[in-house]
Amino acid sequence: MLDLGPYSEFIIAAYSISAVTLIALTIWVHKSEAHHKKMLSMFEDDNAEKEKNK
Repeated sequence: MLDLGPYSEFIIAAYSISAVTLIALTIWVHKSEAHHKKMLSMFEDDNAEKEKNK
């Protein structure tokens, strides 16, 4: 195994926290993007229906 020196626990913990944070942010952005696409399509459908009813 690699010898990371006297601060190996800190190094592993820091990289682990960074990886978990990156994964959480990626999931959050993906869900947010999907939600905003859904909302935009609802508004576009509503706008198209209003234009049709004029």
